[in-house]
Amino acid sequence: MSGIVSEKWSARKVDIVATSGTLCVTIHPRRDWHAGLASVAWDAMFVVILYRFWSRMPSSFRVMWIAILAAASLSLAYGFLCEEILEFDSEKLTIRRGARGWERKREYSVEQCSNLGWRQGGKSRPYLAMSVVLRSVTFGKGLSEDAANAILTALQRVLPDVAQKMCSYPGSTNISSLWG
Repeated sequence: MSGIVSEKWSARKVDIVATSGTLCVTIHPRRDWHAGLASVAWDAMFVVILYRFWSRMPSSFRVMWIAILAAASLSLAYGFLCEEILEFDSEKLTIRRGARGWERKREYSVEQCSNLGWRQGGKSRPYLAMSVVLRSVTFGKGLSEDAANAILTALQRVLPDVAQKMCSYPGSTNISSLWG
């Protein structure tokens, strides 16, 4: 998608605030109005087609298509409204995802986190990812490389011990080469 839409329009905005022993990163929602309107138009066209064949469809298909349309609509709304807040401190990383008062919170011990970094994402949008014990945790989907570098640089500057633990691969001890 980076070839079609410039990074200015496709990347999410980031606010980084450092307070005593804590780094708070707010990743604002990406509001791509053209893609949103195209998605709504596509869904509306699909609803019109479903309406024409509704009477000939078995009830199980009706339920399935209603669920698919509801999930697509909720996903679009969530993408337009969802804000992520990352809070780093010396003991844990807290990831909050919220949309207008509805919040989901996850906490990870810094001791269990490693390999924090920006990933290109292949077919999907770029994101931040880290390893927690034996699983991968992703967040910040749609972040530009510059925004991810700003987050990792701020983490190194504000909480160097945490950056040392989280940005290293399991078993390694030095990441100073990453920040020159």
